[in-house]
Amino acid sequence: MLTALIIVAILAGIALIFAALSIVDTAKSYKLLAENAQKNLDKITSDTNELKTRLIQSLDELSIVKSKLLVVLDEVVELKNDISASLQSVDSLAKTIDNSAQNVGDKVEILFKKLEPLENLSKALYSMIANPVNNSITLFNATKKAISTFTGKLFGK
Repeated sequence: MLTALIIVAILAGIALIFAALSIVDTAKSYKLLAENAQKNLDKITSDTNELKTRLIQSLDELSIVKSKLLVVLDEVVELKNDISASLQSVDSLAKTIDNSAQNVGDKVEILFKKLEPLENLSKALYSMIANPVNNSITLFNATKKAISTFTGKLFGK
């Protein structure tokens, strides 16, 4: 029985040694895990700080872009107002030109109506004078030819 007790004691000692080695190994693993966790936390903190810095820069740039966009928007509104005023002026000018064209058309029509009796008079005068003048020219040409023939016969021989 003593031998059994010694074997149990030896086995218990071996079990204690394995348990101690397991505890040491577990402690080393926990220590390594803690170191890796600390490194990862440091990396996450560093990345978060860099992200924070970049976000602040981006917000500053967005603020500058926003102010420039506001200036451009003000200029666009001013340009829109100028264009609107110009279009109103063009519309007013177009209406004035249309009224002037209408007035000119009316005046031309009145002028043609006033000139119509003069045209009729000139046609009537032409029809009255044309035949006697034409006859006179024909008579003059005939007389000239007769005189030319007579003088040609008289002085030609």
